[in-house]
Formats: sequence, C-alpha cells, structure tokens
Amino acid sequence: MGNQSGSILIQALVNLLIYSFFLVVSVQGMRVLSQPFRLDEYKVAYVQLQLDYLSELYQGVEFGDRMCFVHDLCLEYRHQRIIFTPGHQILLENIEQFTVIDQDQRIIMSFKFQGIKRELHVHKK
Repeated sequence: MGNQSGSILIQALVNLLIYSFFLVVSVQGMRVLSQPFRLDEYKVAYVQLQLDYLSELYQGVEFGDRMCFVHDLCLEYRHQRIIFTPGHQILLENIEQFTVIDQDQRIIMSFKFQGIKRELHVHKK
C-alpha cells in the first residue's frame, strides 16, 4: 500500500508540473498576442526588398514621376503611394514627401513615412 500511494503522489506531482508549464506558456503567449502589432516597419523592409530585387535587374534607371529599372518594372509615386508596376501593387501609403536621387554608384529613394524620413538604396552595377 505504501508503494502505491507513493507512485500516486509522484504521478500527481508530475501532472502538476506539466500543468504549471502549460499555464506559464499560455500566459506568455497571451501577453505577446495582446501587445499591438505594427506592420509599418515590415512594409518599409518590403519596399527595400523590392529595390534589392530591381537592383539585380538593373540596366539603368529612367527618372521622372516613376523610377523604371528594366522594361516596364517601375516604382511610381502617385497619390501619396509608392506603387510597383506593372499591375498596381501598393507598397506604401500615406507618403508625406518623396524624392529620388541619383548619386555616384547608387540611387537613393528618400521619403517621409509616418513622420519619419527614410532612405532606401539601390546600388548600381
């Protein structure tokens, strides 16, 4: 009888430990999920990723109201948006200022987004 009650006690302690572990993990998960999640930095990083892709195709840039890299692959600034064409993929909205600078071995896309001035670079080949 002593052995059986000892194993029941050990089993109960193990179950309590497992329950405590899952309770801690659940509380941590709820804390992380309850914090506001902002995509803005990821949007800017995605624009840089598009520029990196275009720089691999770089054969010269035509400036103007749009920045074209190869054939019809362009980034356009219209209605306070940066748009990737062909098509109409909106990369960023609510752009406050926008300029493109051709400087030595790189092209700098400068814009103000949510009150923060940002620069994205394309290196010429």
